[in-house]
Amino acid sequence: MMRYRELLLSPLRTAVRLGRQWTWPAVVILVAMLCLGACQLRETDYRAYCDVPVESWEQHRAVTFPLDSIVLPDGQYRLSITLRTTHDYPFQTLWLLVTTRLQTDSAQWEQTADTLVCNVTDPQGHQLGPGVTRFRYTMPLRSLTVNGPLQGQVQVRHIMRRTLLPGITDVGIIISPER
Repeated sequence: MMRYRELLLSPLRTAVRLGRQWTWPAVVILVAMLCLGACQLRETDYRAYCDVPVESWEQHRAVTFPLDSIVLPDGQYRLSITLRTTHDYPFQTLWLLVTTRLQTDSAQWEQTADTLVCNVTDPQGHQLGPGVTRFRYTMPLRSLTVNGPLQGQVQVRHIMRRTLLPGITDVGIIISPER
């Protein structure tokens, strides 16, 4: 009888011994799992960026984002344009021409052209976007109704008087759910 009892309690004693030895990592893992479980997942969105030569963004060079069969849950979305600048950008504002060509349903295509004005610095020359060496700006453009795969393209170009525009490093688009 004693031997049977020892056989049953031996794994339990071993587990308790190991449990004491591994208590700290077990607590860390448990806390990490609880934190991850408490996190709220972000809603589905689409982001795309394109590098621009930081020396100069040529006026005739449009940055094109093809939207080929992007699958998002059906609903209302917001199309936004993002860009990053450096201290080399010489002006307070940046004017952009954004042309979108989207397939609204299986047979219809919708084309729009919008002008965006981005305030990059205040009158004293302080950057308005967050960052240290590169400053980020996000400008909402328009609402989209998504029913099925999204197809088309978004084209962004600057419409400043200066042909070569220094200090722009990235241009991008964000398609995110409207709140």
